[in-house]
Amino acid sequence: MHLVTDGRAADQLTTDRRAREAPWMEESAA
Repeated sequence: MHLVTDGRAADQLTTDRRAREAPWMEESAA
């Protein structure tokens, strides 16, 4: 369970990091 939770948290952190570092990526994707 911890692994799954950590995996989800890490995935969300990566998404947030990408959005913060390159917000234009989301606009381009959308």
